[in-house]
Formats: sequence, C-alpha cells, structure tokens
Amino acid sequence: MCRKGMEMPHGMIISETIALGKGSGTPHDADRARLEFTAPPAVREALSGVGRTEDVRFSPDNRKLAITGFAKNTCLIFDIEVDRSGPRPLVRLLDCLEIRSRRFRGPHGIEFIGENQLLVANRGGRISLFAIPERPAEGGVVDAEPLHEVTRIGFLRRLNSPGSLCVLSASDDQAEILVCNNYTHRISRHILPLRAGACQPYDEVFLNKGFRIPDGIAIDAGKSWLAISNHDTHSVLMFDLNAALTPATRAVGELKGVNYPHGVRFSPDGRRLFVADAGDRFVHVYEADHAGGWRGERAPSRSLFALSEETYLKGRTNPQEGGPKGVDLSAAGDVMVITCHEEPLAFFHVPELLG
Repeated sequence: MCRKGMEMPHGMIISETIALGKGSGTPHDADRARLEFTAPPAVREALSGVGRTEDVRFSPDNRKLAITGFAKNTCLIFDIEVDRSGPRPLVRLLDCLEIRSRRFRGPHGIEFIGENQLLVANRGGRISLFAIPERPAEGGVVDAEPLHEVTRIGFLRRLNSPGSLCVLSASDDQAEILVCNNYTHRISRHILPLRAGACQPYDEVFLNKGFRIPDGIAIDAGKSWLAISNHDTHSVLMFDLNAALTPATRAVGELKGVNYPHGVRFSPDGRRLFVADAGDRFVHVYEADHAGGWRGERAPSRSLFALSEETYLKGRTNPQEGGPKGVDLSAAGDVMVITCHEEPLAFFHVPELLG
C-alpha cells in the first residue's frame, strides 16, 4: 500500500511492547522468539530476488509456504519442514518453485485450495486459479496458465484492485471466496469451479459499508468471525458470520491501535488475532472476550517488535511502508511467519512471543 503524503496517526494505543527483531530490544528477546531457518543456496537466491512481497500463506498440511512477488509478477512456493523434535521448532526450507504467468499483474493475495491448487489475487484486476505444477527437472521456474479467472462482480461491475482474499468454503468441485477490492472499498464474494464444468460461477458484492481500502482478510477456524484490516481508518473491522449479513451490514467490532494494518490471521482456537502493521515494526496481538466474541472496540493485548529498526527504516519509503505485510500461523499455532520488502521471510515461536 503506497499513497505518499499521508500523516501518521497520533495517540496510538499500545498496551505492551516486546522487542523481538534482531537489533532491537535485548539480545535475549530476539534469541528467545525468532526461529532461524535453514535453506539451500538456490532457495536463498530466490528469496533475495523476490523484491516487494505482500501476503504469505501456509498450505493446509503445512508442507508448503507461498509468498507473492508484487513488483516482479511472480509467486514463490517453498517446500517447508518444521521439525518439533527439539525444545524449539526448527524450520527448514527444502526447495523452491517459482511460478510466473502472463496473467500476473501485481500479485498481492494468495491462498491454497487443498494442497494442489493456488489462488492469486492480482492488484491489476483479476483473480487467477492455478494448479500447482511439478518442479521441473532443470531449474525451479515454470510458466503457468490459470485454470479459471474471476474478472467481474456480477453482471454490472468489474472486479477492481483485488488484494487479499480468503476461502470461506471449498469442496472437490467448487470454492467460495471473499476478496478485498482495495480501491473500490468493498468485499466481494465469488463461487468458482475447481475443475471444468463443476459449477456455474457466481459473483456478488458481499460487504460494502465502512471500508477505506480494505487490505487484509481472515476467517476463524469455526467460520464464526471475519476480520478485515481497514487501511485508512487504522483499524481492523470485525463481522459476525453467524448473523444475516448483507452488503449494508456494518462491523460489530473494531480493533484499534495500529498504524496501517495489512495481513491478519486468527490463532487456531480463534481467541487471538495477529495483525501485521505495514506502517510500523509491529505485529499486534488482540484477544477475544471471555465468551470468544469480538464485539466492541479493543486495543492490542500486546504489540511485538517483529522487525529490527535497521530493516524497518530501510524499507520506510513513506509513512505507510517499512513494516510487515503478510502474516500467517502454522496449523498448530506455534510458528508465526511474516514477510516484508526488506526481509522476505521471518519465523517466530509463538509460545515464546506470548511469554
């Protein structure tokens, strides 16, 4: 997200700060929570050349990890292994597949559907569904054509600036997805076939009120709550999926105390929400109330320095940049991954993060 000339908000609410990035706080804090990862030279070379990143996502079985290369129109899919045999997880990136496509136009959002299909939301105007190809024998780069594309929101509206997306439901035949339309300030809903002739595609406006550049989206595991980061209100809007939602429905909860929220992710139990702050060094952690709900306003329960000051300042080209963009959690909830322009991947041990 980049619109120059905007001022930083004042009066930020931060209830607790824990220094975690290397070069910030104490060495104990950095060593305690950050998980160094191993990777062969070819994988590190691919990482170093990916440029500006946006979203990051684990596959459902956590054996793959995908990130988008926004400016270079590429996506990287890593084979990943998390070894939990020792006192702390050990992260290994084993291999890397780079997907290129003539259909990529600023790939931003990324989601797995099962283990073998990948959704990519392109800020340039379309959503592409790919079958994840096999890694070629020579080199790790493939050119791919999408199986299906979404270009419209119903008959009268074109899809506009799709950013982050999430999967509401999926079967062998079809998937139901929700998509942030960044610059038209709405959330769209789409049903798309996962194989030829499996279903009739369907598109509509899902939510349309209260948004000013919706930039990240997540659904809890119980499919009860929807979180949408709202860039220009410096907050995350919470929607109750058990209610009857219409395009005119407004948020029932608002999470404040964040500069420019980007990626959002629920913990596996749905009791916490992790929010990447693209305009600062933080990943903010919010907690549901005792009943597990997200109604009303709340500040972070803690705010974690996820980047070193050096890394953050190097990427701070304007007040909305420099901080982490994408965030995701492993299925077990014990490993957090973030991504940003200057540090494409960083891993943390969640139990130690939360202290």
